[in-house]
Order: sequence, then C-alpha cells, then structure tokens
Amino acid sequence: MAAFQEIERQIKDVLSMLNGMDFADRQSVRKQVEDCLTGVLDFMQQGDRVSPADSEAVRNTRSQIAECRQRVHQCLPVLEQLRTEWADRYRNAIGDEKNEFEKLSDVMQQQKSSEAYRWKNNFADVQKAVDQLAKVNGGLMDLSSEVEREHAETLPPPPDPGPMDRKDRDPDMSSNRS
Repeated sequence: MAAFQEIERQIKDVLSMLNGMDFADRQSVRKQVEDCLTGVLDFMQQGDRVSPADSEAVRNTRSQIAECRQRVHQCLPVLEQLRTEWADRYRNAIGDEKNEFEKLSDVMQQQKSSEAYRWKNNFADVQKAVDQLAKVNGGLMDLSSEVEREHAETLPPPPDPGPMDRKDRDPDMSSNRS
C-alpha cells in the first residue's frame, strides 16, 4: 500500500529533523521521541504485507495502527513542552527587541544575538516536527480506514433481504387526519 510508504517517509522526515535539531541540554527528549518513532517505523516497514482477505490479519493490522497512533500521541506532548520551553528561552534572550530582531536577516539576527537566534531556530524546528507528526497521525487514521475498506471489498455481498412486508405498526398513509 502506498499509504504505508508515505507514512514511513514522513516518520523518516521527522527523525531527520530531530537529528538536525540543537537539543542543547534536552538530549533525553530526543532519545524518547526517536525511540517512540522508531517503533512506529518498524511497523510501517513490515505492515504492507497484510492480505485484505484475512480478517484476523486485518484486525491485527488495525490494532497495530492504533498502537502507532498512541505512540505518536505520546511524542506530541513532549515536543510541545519543548517548544514552549524554547519559545520562553527565545523571549528571555531577546526581551523587548523581538519585533525589531525578527525584521533582521538571518545573518544580522545571528550577529545581534546568537543565543536568541539559536532558540528561535530551535522553536521553528520543533514546530515543524510537531506539524509533521500531526500529518503522520492523520495518515495513520486514513491507513486504518483504507485497510478496513480493502477488507470489506473482499467480503461477499450481504444476502438480498427480499421484498419488505408491511407490518401492522407501519402508519397507514391513507388514514392521515388533516
């Protein structure tokens, strides 16, 4: 399934972003998120081998996709807390000169305050990772639906119930009182 490969690519993008980020004194956060996403990636790399006709395999796959979504959800609060912390560090480093600072070119920002520049970039990087994880989560939801839909397409159609008999409890339209 192409969806597996797309989610796999998105997770690899997040892992690449994490490797490029300056985690400063928060290396444990990087490790926690990487471990979480590596588990999801392992599943994605093996998950596209499920037969849509195998009900048990489909159930297991959907259950594993739900577990992957839980892992992604576990990463989000950690990254969001880090984002908040880095935004605070940026604000503390730049102070009242934030608007003026942000109008400068990257080179000028770095010259004016390398610390503020660093925290601003860290904040932007972690925001990109959070946004990408939101896409991964959406992709996992779509993937679960796709697996279920493909499975449903392999099932025989339900039997025809035949003509519907009118029951005594059905309202008689001819006796409507106006």
